[in-house]
Amino acid sequence: MGMQDWSYNPIQDNPNAAKLPGYQGGKNAAITLGTGAEAIGTGFALRRPPFGISPATLERIGSLPVGARPNPATYLSADYIDAHLAQFNRGASYLAPKEALDRWGRDMLGRADGQFVMPSGQLNDVLLRASGNMAVIERELGIPAGAWQGREFVRIDISDPRSLSLRMATGNESGANPLWLPGGKMPTGYSEAVINQVSRGSYTESSLLQSLRKLRKGP
Repeated sequence: MGMQDWSYNPIQDNPNAAKLPGYQGGKNAAITLGTGAEAIGTGFALRRPPFGISPATLERIGSLPVGARPNPATYLSADYIDAHLAQFNRGASYLAPKEALDRWGRDMLGRADGQFVMPSGQLNDVLLRASGNMAVIERELGIPAGAWQGREFVRIDISDPRSLSLRMATGNESGANPLWLPGGKMPTGYSEAVINQVSRGSYTESSLLQSLRKLRKGP
């Protein structure tokens, strides 16, 4: 594909980026997570479009309205897609409000048009870094500050996401917010994909405290 123009800044050029916690505007707009080397690493990732996507393509597709965005296979190579989805070989995970599961049941989880998930290992990193602090979880996942405060969330783990049609998000899903970016990356740098709805028996539910205790205990 040739050399990439890394001067393109998807954070600076996204009018909705200012809604993210940690947003820093200006010429080198970025979202800073954590401190020190961690913050530098995150900012570096945010200032670079995903490998395999030209800045022009990223901007063009991201500016299209929901419902009009093309299939990722039309602008991403098969090698890129395969490598991205390989990150989910050890499982996919997401966080869900417990009250929603209590209200709507647990027989079938997720959005009908595609449930966003992240690699289980990356969610492990988020939870360990947060150590129970919901403000840190919000910041790491790009959730508006305070939006998840005072609510109980549970972790949903899917061991075999490929059996649920693991795929690149198109950006046309109902779960795609105004900060969605082509290429399978969240605005804060973590990887994402979508799967079909998850039936009972195909997932494991745990509280965030249970998950954190298990992670700290180790294998």
